[in-house]
Amino acid sequence: MAQPANDNDLWIADAAAQLGDRTDDTDVYNRLAPKLRATVRRGVPIATDSAGIEVNTRALRFSLARIVGDVCQREIAALHFDTDGKIIQRVRLDLVGRYDDELGVLGDHVRDTVRAGLGQLLGPATGAQIAIEVRWTDLESPTS
Repeated sequence: MAQPANDNDLWIADAAAQLGDRTDDTDVYNRLAPKLRATVRRGVPIATDSAGIEVNTRALRFSLARIVGDVCQREIAALHFDTDGKIIQRVRLDLVGRYDDELGVLGDHVRDTVRAGLGQLLGPATGAQIAIEVRWTDLESPTS
């Protein structure tokens, strides 16, 4: 068996070795569940315009990534939320551009699309108050 590339993942190899030939799914789950829960990045609940309705940042991140991918087909290097309690104050989006991109125009288009998406996901009042920062962090190599 190959060694994991990351020392933080050694527990996976150890758990697999300890399980051996066991076929009881419940036993496997019980042994792995605490480690899996510890590795999952939990989201934070975010308030919406509708009283009592919240959206988890994990779901929001996924939805915004899909929206951005659909509109510009560029790789997302990072998508961050700056929050104050349950309120998003700023969305920071790092994108990978291409050499022939008009970064300013495309960035404005992405920003407008993210604002519209936030309005749909969180409500127009909440979405309108969020600052949106689009940064180009890298460029893809031109294709041959």
